Parts: sequence; structure tokens; C-alpha cells
Amino acid sequence: MSRAIVCPPGHYCPEGSPSPKMCDSGTWQDLEGQGQCKPCEAGYYCDNSVGPVIDFKFYPCPQGYYCPVGTWAATQHGCPPGTFGQSAGLQDVNDCQPCSPGKYCASFALKAPSGDCLSGFWCKNGSYTESPIDGKTGEPCPTGNYCPSGTSTPIPCPAGTWSNSTGSKTQEECQLCPGGWYCNSTGLKSPSGPCASGYYCTKGAPSPRPTDGITGNPCKVGHFCPEGSIDPIPCKSGTYMMATHASECLVCPAGRYCITGLEPSPCPAGFYCPKGTEYDWQPCPRGTYSPVEGLARVSECRPCDRGKYCAFQNSVEVTGECWEGYYCMEGSESPAPDFSVRGNAGPCPVGHYCPVGTSSPRPCPPGTFSNQSKLVSQSDCTPCIYGHYCGSEGLVTPSGECWGGFYCLQGAKVPRNPVMDGTGGPCPSGHFCPNGTAFPLGCPAGTYNVLEGQSTCRPCVEGYFCPSNTSSYENNICSPGHYCPSGTGSKDKFPCPRGTYNRQSGRISILDCVPCDAGHYCEQVGQEDVTGLCAAGYYCMRMVTTPTPNDGISGAACPPGHFCVSGATAPQPCPVGYYSNSSQNSGMEDCLPCPPGFSCDRKGLTSPSQACDAGFYCPSAQNSSRPAPFVCAKGNRCPQGSAEQQPCSSGTYQDQVGQVQSTKLFMFYSRCV
Repeated sequence: MSRAIVCPPGHYCPEGSPSPKMCDSGTWQDLEGQGQCKPCEAGYYCDNSVGPVIDFKFYPCPQGYYCPVGTWAATQHGCPPGTFGQSAGLQDVNDCQPCSPGKYCASFALKAPSGDCLSGFWCKNGSYTESPIDGKTGEPCPTGNYCPSGTSTPIPCPAGTWSNSTGSKTQEECQLCPGGWYCNSTGLKSPSGPCASGYYCTKGAPSPRPTDGITGNPCKVGHFCPEGSIDPIPCKSGTYMMATHASECLVCPAGRYCITGLEPSPCPAGFYCPKGTEYDWQPCPRGTYSPVEGLARVSECRPCDRGKYCAFQNSVEVTGECWEGYYCMEGSESPAPDFSVRGNAGPCPVGHYCPVGTSSPRPCPPGTFSNQSKLVSQSDCTPCIYGHYCGSEGLVTPSGECWGGFYCLQGAKVPRNPVMDGTGGPCPSGHFCPNGTAFPLGCPAGTYNVLEGQSTCRPCVEGYFCPSNTSSYENNICSPGHYCPSGTGSKDKFPCPRGTYNRQSGRISILDCVPCDAGHYCEQVGQEDVTGLCAAGYYCMRMVTTPTPNDGISGAACPPGHFCVSGATAPQPCPVGYYSNSSQNSGMEDCLPCPPGFSCDRKGLTSPSQACDAGFYCPSAQNSSRPAPFVCAKGNRCPQGSAEQQPCSSGTYQDQVGQVQSTKLFMFYSRCV
């Protein structure tokens, strides 16, 4: 019998083993006499291709790999792309490090990142490509930034620059802030805003108010810089600016001229300079002169002196004396002025007369006017025309129309003469005088005037009427059957319409016309009272214009089953026991008694309700098909629709009126037994 041998380390011997078995890869055994091997510990690998594994610690997991429990080869589990294994002995895939920011890990089992991310891309963490675009592990360099190769964080474009593009690689790709704008922070996607007014921004300005002289500066003297300026703008001719930081130039002040944009110069003598003047000095016109400088407006040029004339523009003194036969008051440009010259000078003007040697024309007196020139005496002036007045001296045309409430005859001097005289006076009562009246006008119908001196007639008072030339309305009260709103000109102008009436005088509105009473009709316009009662056979509700209405709104013909007496406001139904199949019934007598053998059990019937029930008989005018007083008596029979009892025929009899059955109903006999 052979002797058993102890199973050696690195092997296992199940029961009945003829020889030891080497532990499988992924297992190990450090003890003798074992029936199974142990799983390889995490962080190590157990590979039996080099011999039995007695101690796993001699086989740590290499860099770039991880070894979970039972790993059988050193390179069994490589760290996946996007990660790397810098240390040996990693136990799990989660022990692999995510690829560092700025780096990428392109393949399995890396000990270190593959390299730097491409310029223009930002590898955030765990990137498996040098140009990531998934947004999670990386992306193109975002706007407002640039990304050199291997950058771990996008670098903001510096102040004074901006970028609206993705994928920028270098700072040079950040754009300088454009002229007229500023970029006051880093990482801008667009300029911060326009350069401040009073400053100019060339390129790359980091502030809206630059002062470095390179990216911009405050606006300089003689220039202006509105918001968003790239360069200082020289002041235009006619403007100036003596200070820096200006957003606009000042307009050259009146009395000065500006051509350099700097200090204004005084306007020369003989000229005037309005506000904003440049080289275009304005000469004092003919008929004026100026011995002093600094004038601002033409009105400051002196009019030529009285009795003198000034023949040339931009004069600094008068030219000479005015000639005889004309008048030269002031501002004359000629010694013998006509109508075309400037100044207060010329031939004797209209509205005046001028004797020889006149220095000032003499005016035509009030009550006259003249539209001709060169008059020589007061008798040449024209008396004022009808309907007008000439209220002052020296008039070319009348002063105006005579005022409302007055009339003006020839030669009137005032527009409202308080007393009647040969030139006019106040308008009399019953008349009116609008502006320009020559003779008083009578008040038209619908108006009146109780007072003198009125320009218009008053509208006739409501409730009254006013014929033409009315001076008082009080005796013209509105008649019954009519209404008179304000301005009514005759008593019959506003009659109450058909279908209405009015019993009162002095009414003012159509609303005062009363709708014709129910049961009546109002046939004509202007009725003081209703015309009469609605015709028999018809009914009248309201505002009826005929005794026989047929519109169905104000009234109508009496319908079948009803009757309408004279003055009816609504159809009256025929009573129970009666009916009528005709229209326009005028009284109860037109309702027909219900015929024998039938009943009429409700009002307003146009035909009998139904035949008399079996067991009953129905004489004329019955209101029930089972009339209690007319139960079929003993010894008779009453079939349905009986008008009277029928005696039982020979050989038959009937000894009952009815009997009680289980339903508690009376059964009335309609036949003999």
C-alpha cells in the first residue's frame, strides 16, 4: 500500500488526487495540504505561466492596469481611454485617474496622459481626445477666451479686447476693442459699450473714459467728442469750444464770429453777426448804418437818421440829406424814396395826405379812410362804408365790421354806437345785427329777441314757438297735441306722431307725447286726445293708429276661440262649455255652445275638446265629458258621444247605474243586458 504525500504550496489536491494540481491563474496557495486555491487578492495578479503562485505579493498590478480579485494576468484589465494608472497595485477601474485638465488619454492602459490637448480646445477632465467637443470632457475654447495647447482652464481675453469666436488658440486672436468702444473687463464676448461722451477711444480701450493717450483721451480744446467717438472732431465754423472733455461745441455767440473753433472774435463795424456766424458777416442793409462793432442782429443796425438817407449797405455813417416832395422820417435809403425803398420814407402813403414840406404824413381823420397815395388835403379822404367803421386816423381800409348787436351807416366812427344817429346805432328788439350789419335784420322763425343791441336772436324757449320777427315768446305757448323743443318756429311744426296724443300745452319733447291708451287708437298726428275705442272684433294694446290693427305688435284681429268687445285691450277667451272657430268675434254671443254629445272642458277653444264618455250623455254647452248630472239612468243606454239617453229596447233591461269593482272605480253601463 502506497503512502500519502502532503499537497505542496502553490497546488491543491482534491480528495483522491494521485498528484498535486498547480493553482489556476487568478488563484494562489501558500499552505500545504489544501484541497483548493485562494482567489488572487485585489491589486495583484496570479499568473501560473511562470510557475505555481505561493505568495501573490510578488505580483503587484503594473502601472496603467487595475487588478480586481481573481485577476489572472498582469495586462488583463487596462485603464480605459480618458484615464491613466500612474501607480501600481490599482484594484478597481475607479482607481484609474481621470485624464488631467489640459491633457488627453487616447488609449487603454496608459501610465500617464497621452499628451497636451490641442490649442483652441479646453480638456476639462477625463478627455480621451486632443480635440474634445462633447462639452463634458472638453469643448472648443469658449467665446471671450483663448486656449493654448495643454491649457487646464480657458484664459480670459484681457481688458481692452474681446472675442465672439470659439476655438481661439492665442491671445492674438482676441480682438482689440474697436474704435469708439471700450472693453473694461476680461473674458468679454462683445465690447462693454460705447466710449463716454467727452472722450474718444481709438482701439483697445479698457475704460469708457481713457486717459492714457494710446487707447484714447479726454476730448481736446477746439474739438468735441459725442458718445462713441473714435477721434476728436474739430468744431465746425460757427462753433467753438474752449474747454476739454466736451461732448459738443458751443454755437458762436451773437455779436461774434468763429472760424478757428477757439475764442470767438467781435463782429466788425457796419456788420452784424447772428448766433453761429463764421465768415459770413451780415452787412447792415441800405437805410441803416453802424459805427460800432459787436452787433448781434439786424435790428441793432441804426435806422438812418430823421431827414437823412443811407444809400449803401455796411455803412458806418449816413450818406446825406433827404430831398423835398417826399417825407423822410427814419431809415430812408434814397433822397427821393418811392414805394420800393426801405425805411419809413417815401411818397405820401395811402390813408394820409401830405402838404408841401411834410416830414411826417398827416393821417385821414376817424370816420374816413383812403386806399390811394399822394392825397394833398383832408377832403380827399373817403367816408367809411356801410356796415363798417373807421375808428382811428390814417386808415387805408375801414377798421373792421360793425360789431354784433349794432348797425353802421356811412361815416361811422365806432363799431358800437350807443345811441341811434346818422351813422348807426344799437339793433332794435325783434331784430339781430351780426358783425358787419348795415341795416337791422328781422329774427327768423324759431328765434326771438326781447332786448336791443343783440348780435344773434335767441332760440325760442322750449314749450313755445316763435314766428319771424318775434320780440317775445310768452303769448305763443305750444298747443296740446304738439311739442315744441328749443327753436320751434311755428305752432304746428312738431305734432305728436300717430299712435300718440298730448292733452297738455307747453310740452317740449316727443317724449311728452303719450302712447295711445290700451283699448283705444290715435289715428292722426297732433291729437289732443285719443281718437276712439278699438273696434269690436279687434284688440288694441299701445300706440295703435287704427281701430282695426293687424300688425300683431300694437294689436290684431280677435283670434278664434276668443271674443273682443269694443275697446278691448286683449282677447277674452270663450268660457268653458263654449268654443269658436271664427276670428273677429265681437262679443260672448259669438262663442258657440258646445254641441250635444261633446264637451268643451277649457277656455278659448276653437273646437270641442272631445266626445262625451260612454255611460254619460251630454246635452248642449257641457264642460266635462263625464258630467255628473247626466249619468246614464236605469233602463237606458249611453254609448260614447251620446247627446241624450237611449231607452233599452224591448227584450233588454238595465237595473243599475253602476257598480263598484276592486279598483274602486265606478263602471257605468253603456249597454242593456
